[in-house]
Amino acid sequence: MKTISNINKQHVNISVSSISSGLYFIEISDSNQNISTKKLIID
Repeated sequence: MKTISNINKQHVNISVSSISSGLYFIEISDSNQNISTKKLIID
């Protein structure tokens, strides 16, 4: 499980157990259509 903070400092939990190792970019948007892009590294 990885936790990522969005643009409003709220936390989003992402299950990574079925994701292959690598570098990913996660795009998160809220109800006001603010978009935040985060880097996610899976070992």
